[in-house]
Amino acid sequence: MTRNPSRSSRKPYLFAVLAAAAIVAAAWFSRGRMQPVASGFPAPDFAVEDETGAPVTLESYRGKVLLLNIWATWCGPCREEMPSMQRLYDAFPRDRFEIAAISIDAPFGARDAAGNPGGDPLAFADALGLTFPILLNPSGDIQRTYRTTGVPESFLIGPGGLIYKKVAGATHWDSGTNIELVRRLVEAGEREAEESKAEESEAEDRVGDARGRECKGNGNELFEEEMMKGIAMKEGIGKEGIDECRSLES
Repeated sequence: MTRNPSRSSRKPYLFAVLAAAAIVAAAWFSRGRMQPVASGFPAPDFAVEDETGAPVTLESYRGKVLLLNIWATWCGPCREEMPSMQRLYDAFPRDRFEIAAISIDAPFGARDAAGNPGGDPLAFADALGLTFPILLNPSGDIQRTYRTTGVPESFLIGPGGLIYKKVAGATHWDSGTNIELVRRLVEAGEREAEESKAEESEAEDRVGDARGRECKGNGNELFEEEMMKGIAMKEGIGKEGIDECRSLES
């Protein structure tokens, strides 16, 4: 049987197009994993547990400056830097700054995939007098998520989830430079929170004024209903709208 030369000659081009499409699709679906875990980039989400077994994620710290520290009890440099972490922790209020010290220890008496002995992170923290939260990730998934090369490794994350500093190895977290950086991030977060609150208040007033004007057509029932909900008490329906509703009573 004679082959169609034009059809066979198109096959290499078809395979090339399909291969290119597969590469583009793979890049699209893995674009989050390809993003660098470094300063200037969003911090990856994670899922670990606290000492009670409750889940903790990056979203748990939204609106706060976060020092995410990945460590283990068998790590000497981790032990050396943790007292400075405690001093940094004590320097700022809890509603503005938090530490997530994530232990990758295998269970006590076991060994991890690299052969490191398991440990008791909570007893370790108590022995050092640490009061910041100790989180647990015995599977070590956090290392893959944050692409660490060892322990300790730390990430200073802003209130909006952006990484501002990455440190591989131990450091003095209570140094003047680090305290100043955290202070600036905390102040920036406070300004952002105040601006967001003001914008929400303005939006509520605009909606409230519109609803208050409806009272002209609906009598006092709408105004009384809003009062019962406590909205008018807080000027949630807008001062202009409240005045318009009150004018109907005269």
